Amino acid sequence: MFILTKHAKEKIKKRLIKKKNVDLYDIWKSALEFAKKAVRLEDEKFIYFTNGKYTLIVVKRYPRILNKEEAIKFLHGIQRESFVVYKNGNLYRLSKQELLKILEDNIVISEYGDVYFGKPYIAITLRPAKNRERAVYYHNNQK
Repeated sequence: MFILTKHAKEKIKKRLIKKKNVDLYDIWKSALEFAKKAVRLEDEKFIYFTNGKYTLIVVKRYPRILNKEEAIKFLHGIQRESFVVYKNGNLYRLSKQELLKILEDNIVISEYGDVYFGKPYIAITLRPAKNRERAVYYHNNQK
């Protein structure tokens, strides 16, 4: 799947949730629901998830993947106590102690409280859909 950049989170808050003070868990939940319902388009560099109104743009590039020892060091340097964890297709909210118990290799952690088990791509922004994306979405959803 994907991990969200700070910019993508701000755009999701603004365009999908339409509130300023939103919990990180709610942002992730909205992004994942959006991606599940959207039509997926791909080219050589990007994956586009579109619902005809908005498009989530994901770069086909992996962020830095940490092993277990690097992840433990990184977590001890972060002041956060609550993390949003994406593992095996499910979303969880865990404390730092709970997260340290389930750590394993191939993990991505951001200083903003996102934790992803596996190899995610990077979601960079959510923008209004272009005409081509709208046409593909409506063509795929005709009954």
